[in-house]
Amino acid sequence: MTDTAALPYTHWAYFRDHDNANRCAEQLDAAGYLTLIDPPGWDPRANGEARPVGPDMTCWLLRAAKPLDDGEDLVARHGAVESMVRQHRGRYDGGETGWLPTGDTAA
Repeated sequence: MTDTAALPYTHWAYFRDHDNANRCAEQLDAAGYLTLIDPPGWDPRANGEARPVGPDMTCWLLRAAKPLDDGEDLVARHGAVESMVRQHRGRYDGGETGWLPTGDTAA
């Protein structure tokens, strides 16, 4: 059981193919992650508004969030998630603290 007070952490990955992003999301879901896939050109940091397309915005964006457990090895977690992403022909882009930003500003 994961401690709900634990610090959340979200991983980012990019996929050229939607099917590969879906298969990776299914694997991450099975590992206890909350996943979200955004279409090419959608920028979660822009509150859902379209932004100019950059190099990573021509791909499907998969974000996977899960709380960090006390004493968890973050380097090992990165390695495990990166391995899943590569297995599905994606590019792992690291992670950051915080839950999945959805662009929804409603409370």
